Amino acid sequence: MPDGDHCPHRHAITADRAPILKAGFDDVWAKPISLEKLLERTSAYLPTAEPTDGRESASSARQAEFHREYVNSLPAKMEVIKVALRQEDYQMAESELHRLIGSGGMYGLMQVSEAAAELSAMVLSRQAAEIQSAFERLERIVAAVLPGR
Repeated sequence: MPDGDHCPHRHAITADRAPILKAGFDDVWAKPISLEKLLERTSAYLPTAEPTDGRESASSARQAEFHREYVNSLPAKMEVIKVALRQEDYQMAESELHRLIGSGGMYGLMQVSEAAAELSAMVLSRQAAEIQSAFERLERIVAAVLPGR
């Protein structure tokens, strides 16, 4: 995979690309980036060894494993958010929600990402009456994506 000196990850617009590429970078990636797009973009820099006998490709297997690990990490992420909200540590809650918004989208869990964004908006505006119901909605959505549900 390209190291950080060759492929900056940043909010980018078309006008930003030319000077970055001229400076010697290989590419510019705008955030957020989905896991599918990340694998597609990085494949240009990696050697491929796709099986030809119909077996699952190595990248598909890695993608599935990353997805499983991410989904299995959601209860811990939710607990951090729950504790932060209970302690009215809105900065910590917002930080964790920001991560959840981006990572949920990256792993194709748009409902998780959207519910986290809704809760984040409530937290940012300190709409205390709405925070609990938005958290409960996010909790239900996360529970629905967990294995065995």
